[in-house]
Amino acid sequence: MNRFLLAVFLSSVFFSVSCNKSSDILSFSPQVFITNPSEGDTISDTILIQVSITHQSEIIKVDFYLDDNLFGTDETEPFEMKWNTADATNGDHTLYCRATDQRGIETVSESIGVTIKNTSPLSIEQIDLMNGDGYRLAGTLFYNEDAEIGIVMAHSGVPGQSQLGLHPLASQLADSGFTVLTFDLRGYGLTGGFPSYGRVHIDVWAAINYLRDLGYIRIGTFGVGLGAIGIAMTGQHENVVGLVLISCPISVSPPTLLITEEYMAPLTYPKLVIAAENDFANGRPFAQYATTIYNYCQEPRQLVLFSGSFHSMELFESEHEIELNQMLISFFEDLR
Repeated sequence: MNRFLLAVFLSSVFFSVSCNKSSDILSFSPQVFITNPSEGDTISDTILIQVSITHQSEIIKVDFYLDDNLFGTDETEPFEMKWNTADATNGDHTLYCRATDQRGIETVSESIGVTIKNTSPLSIEQIDLMNGDGYRLAGTLFYNEDAEIGIVMAHSGVPGQSQLGLHPLASQLADSGFTVLTFDLRGYGLTGGFPSYGRVHIDVWAAINYLRDLGYIRIGTFGVGLGAIGIAMTGQHENVVGLVLISCPISVSPPTLLITEEYMAPLTYPKLVIAAENDFANGRPFAQYATTIYNYCQEPRQLVLFSGSFHSMELFESEHEIELNQMLISFFEDLR
């Protein structure tokens, strides 16, 4: 009987010690709360994430998470972090942190919801530029203060066309980190005078020089239709690092402007030539032109022939619109 009582006594002591030890672990586990920002805050620019921790002397690190992704760690008191919110996308996000003490015990804070709202570095300005023939060209500058590459965009010569048709793509490119210049060729849009097809490269050259004078030493160029031949025939400008031609004629007049292998072959930077397979606008074989221009070029080069008979800006209103836009943005992003 005495042995039985002794066993019961020892069991109760062991149970009591175990419970007390578990209670001690629970009572001394770190607790962490995010105190700045607060739930529901709208934040921008660089902020200081601050936390409140119990038993702070035992903490060895605090990890910070955005939408379940670790983005920072602080291993010194007071366990806070400067965070540039521009590194994340605008919109709703979730923040939380994880504190670890010297015993390796981790505690996760409650999540808080915040909204990131940063202003774009983009500004849009109406500008004038003078070409080599003395014409004032009306332009629009989509300026991105973070851009390292500028892009010149030249519109087609289809009646009624102007730089306005290029503005949606120009805006997308500016949002993607480029400064973009669109402009009205002579005789189109807000630019005075009469069209001079064989002098279109003079207009494009002026646009490239405008971006160069703003400090852009690396410039991509893009043209559609009439604008495309202007882009092709300014390809040897020293600041051009890539070009895109869509529905590009092989020649225009008056006066005669002709794309030749002698002019295109020396271009060592990336070239993208695009047309529709059955584009015979005005009886001219634009897919054949695209293939010829592509063959004139050395690598790196790419030829894309879309299905259909879409000409010029019609491609941007076709079933190929999304693919085409993504292709163009990727092309210029690869120039970085």
